[in-house]
Amino acid sequence: MKKALTILLALSMLVLAACTSTSLAPPEDPSPSSPILSPSTTPSDAPPASAIEGAQFVNGYWRFDETKEITVQIFERSSGTGRTDAHDNMYTDWAKDKFLNDCNVRIKEFVPMPRFPEDEIIPTWLAANTAPDVCVTYNHAAIQQYADMDAVWDLQPYIDGHKDQLTYMWDVLGEYLLHYSQDPDTKQIFWIEGRRTVTQRMNTFARADWLAKLNLPEPTTRQEFENMLVAFRDNAELLLGADAAQMVPFVLSTDVGWRTENLAVSFFPPEMSARDEYILGYDDRHVCYPNYKESVRLLNKWYNDKLIWQDFGLYGSGSDQTPEEDMLRAGFVGSFIHNWDYPFRGSGSGINVTIMANNGPDAGFIAIDPFKNDAGVTKKFNMEIVDRKIFFPKTNKEPLASIVYVDWLCHPDVIVYLQLGTEGKNYQIDDEGNFSLITINNDTPDLLPYIINSPTGLDQLIVLNGYWPGDPLTALAGAGGAYTGISPDIVKDAMQKGAANGYYYPSPGLGAVTAESGMGTLLKDKRDSFLTNAIATSVANFDKVYDDGYEEWMLAGVRAIIEERTQKWDAANG
Repeated sequence: MKKALTILLALSMLVLAACTSTSLAPPEDPSPSSPILSPSTTPSDAPPASAIEGAQFVNGYWRFDETKEITVQIFERSSGTGRTDAHDNMYTDWAKDKFLNDCNVRIKEFVPMPRFPEDEIIPTWLAANTAPDVCVTYNHAAIQQYADMDAVWDLQPYIDGHKDQLTYMWDVLGEYLLHYSQDPDTKQIFWIEGRRTVTQRMNTFARADWLAKLNLPEPTTRQEFENMLVAFRDNAELLLGADAAQMVPFVLSTDVGWRTENLAVSFFPPEMSARDEYILGYDDRHVCYPNYKESVRLLNKWYNDKLIWQDFGLYGSGSDQTPEEDMLRAGFVGSFIHNWDYPFRGSGSGINVTIMANNGPDAGFIAIDPFKNDAGVTKKFNMEIVDRKIFFPKTNKEPLASIVYVDWLCHPDVIVYLQLGTEGKNYQIDDEGNFSLITINNDTPDLLPYIINSPTGLDQLIVLNGYWPGDPLTALAGAGGAYTGISPDIVKDAMQKGAANGYYYPSPGLGAVTAESGMGTLLKDKRDSFLTNAIATSVANFDKVYDDGYEEWMLAGVRAIIEERTQKWDAANG
């Protein structure tokens, strides 16, 4: 085995031996270079003392005596980008064949669903009794609403009742994630939290070649960032030539809270109490936090100074087919805030790869870290290790086979293949042990079937988001080498800046908030609408538009949520 892979294997074994805690506390937040989220134990291939009813332990897998059938939801988030269909490709075929062979459970169908209308589609499925047996969502409040309607299985008997058998699931997810949604009173568990292995949340990006051409250093303060945007605007002809009219110094979408988060956090108090974080933290865009309005006021100024894309209010985030994405790939945008690795994604059609192809190898976006708070710290809200939520509708007639599917997804061989594919087809390791992905596009027609539909195979591997550091090969991929055509040094720098001064507030485990049930879509839409309107109004009208919109959002349900959260916290903490 190559040198670096051997070293990583040794390191992984040391971490495996070190991480043995099983208490219900959030695991330590990982650094960009340390595989701290490695498994706590190594499951044995020896059969456990007790068995799963109707199944035998064969070659490390629970295999049912009689063939079972299930259906599985899968997000079709990459549709239309030249990739394979998420629900129908060589990897879904591989999973169907292998799961049937290993566990005697047939995946009858991977049921596709677009990423963003999930809150509309899943209730329709449930109402029509057509939901897949294994469902996935990002919306925990929606699942609680379904549970209140007795439409979702309580998973506690399967999770805890088969702890000794489902060792891979317990190893990869652990007690913190498996019990994350457990009600402290009833002990019911209505969903399983997937694990996020990279907790960087957001980065701020700027065009490296534009900074160099204008002899500008990377901005380190809000004012320097604004000065950079002004320089981009005022030097459009130098930077874009005949396309100067297309200049967009800063771009965002109607998801203002997400797309400006690093800026907003710099206005918050440097420290807040755990009580305030819980009570005001209903909205993961942190719009209820003190001084949020002042960050939007600055955005309103930038908008009126023509530093922000004037049409941002017409388009949401998340689609690869928007004018924003077209502008980014065309090289017309100077800066933006987004997911920590956003410009590096997309293989041969990614933002940075496309910009470099058109403008040279020194072009493209780099991460910068300019937004300091009153304490002079570039604080950021990083992700907790929770990710998507896996739940089983009551129409699922095979909940035991379905929980075995979750366990099967946590097997090392399944994780490695679904995340990396095949050596020589999807990735390569050179003689020095450096990992790199192989570019797959129309110029490599023989490799097109090997395209992995979503980054790290996350839409099929619903238990993980991010490469799994518990395996030496996937740890190599996660060390910055898994972005086609992008220098690992640029990726590592973005990882470090995204993690710098990072913080997340762990769940206090106070159970479901009734006032949140079923309100997710309504409150999200109202939030995005009033923030968009506040940015796009005149400077003179800003306070009225913001205050009126905020109050309407509060009356629509946020105030009731805050009041219930206050009661729950005070009842639990005295």
